[in-house]
This record gives sequence, C-alpha cells and structure tokens, in this order.
Amino acid sequence: MTTKLHAFFALALFAFAAPLAAQNASAPSVESRLREQIKSVTGQLRTAETEKATLQTEKAALEEKVKVSAAAVVKLDKDLTTETERAKKEGETLRTKITEKEAELAQKQAELAKATDFGTKVADLARKTEAARSKLDAENILLKRIVADQRTKNGKMFEIGNEILTRYQKFGFGTAITSREPFVGITRAKLETLVEEYGGKIAEQRIKAVGETPVAKSSQEASKKPKAAPSDTRRPKD
Repeated sequence: MTTKLHAFFALALFAFAAPLAAQNASAPSVESRLREQIKSVTGQLRTAETEKATLQTEKAALEEKVKVSAAAVVKLDKDLTTETERAKKEGETLRTKITEKEAELAQKQAELAKATDFGTKVADLARKTEAARSKLDAENILLKRIVADQRTKNGKMFEIGNEILTRYQKFGFGTAITSREPFVGITRAKLETLVEEYGGKIAEQRIKAVGETPVAKSSQEASKKPKAAPSDTRRPKD
C-alpha cells in the first residue's frame, strides 16, 4: 500500500512539473518553488507514513489488549458464575445445618427441662426419705427403750409372780385348817386381799402401749385384775 501511494504522488508531481518545465526558461524561480513544495510534500508523506505505522502498531497492541481484556472478562464472568453457584450451595448447606442445630438445641432444652424436673423430684424424694429415715430412727430408739423397759418390767413381774406363789404356798389349806379358820372366812379374805395387792403390782409393771390413754389404761388394768377364787361353803373337817 505504501508503494502505490509513492507512485501516486510521483505521477502527481510529474503531471504538475511537466507544464512547469515548459516555462522553465522564462521562470526559473517557479521551478525552485516547486522543488521546495515537492520536498515539503515528500517530508509530510514520510511523516504521515511513520505516524501511520505507529498508529497501526498501537492499534494492534490495543486490539491485543482488547482480546486479553475480553478473555479476562469471560474468565471473570465464568469464575463469578462458579463462585455464585458455590456460594448458593454453601448457603443452603449452612441453612440446613442451622435448622438441624436449632432442632438439636430444642431437644437439648427439652431434655434439660426434664432433667431439672427429675432433679427436683429426686431432691424432694430425698428430703422425704430423709424425713422418713429420721422418723424411723426416732421410732427405733423409742422401740429400743420400750423393749428395754419391757425386759425390766417382765423381770419385775416374774419376781412378783414368784413372790405371790411363795406366799400363797406358805398360806395354804394346811394353815387354814391348823388355825381352825373357815375357808370362807378370814382365810378367804386374806387371799383375796393378797391377790388384789399383787395384781395391782403386776398391772403397774406391764408394758404400756405407745399413745395409750388413761381411760384405756384403766380399762385394761381392770380386765387384767385377777378374779377371786370361787367361795367354798364346805367347812373343813376337824
């Protein structure tokens, strides 16, 4: 393209210079001016070709940059699409995990509430058990005391019973006959008095039930009092 442009300018200069050559004899100053113009045009032409080459180089560089930028834009768009999809998937995964954690937290809270209620019930049961144990300990101590008292009173009752039998054996029918006293008389009265006396002693030594009222005590003592032996109207023989 540069060769054709040079040929075009050369033809133009030749066509322009031919008429001027005919007038060369009469106007030598015109030729010199023409040469100066041709020289100036040639310089401008070279400058234009240089600028054109520079511009073409710059154009090629710009086109390359555009291609690189376009490729970068395509890559960025692709990367953006990929990152967007990945972000969506991660968001869905996180939402799923959050839902699961919320359900797990709700379950843990329910279990904690149950454990708290169970702990409260256990503590209340422990207090009741401790109160019952304390009560049983107190009752056990009381029972031990009652048993000890029972043993003591039973021993005394045994001694009293032996004493009654001994005195009754000493004061029997033989004594009554020897003293010539009718059995229905003085001897019977003494035996009844003796039985009543020791019956009262035995009643005093018996074990009293826990919480026994005086009325029940008196009725029980009355029921426990020994009965007098039936009277014998027969007189002993002399």
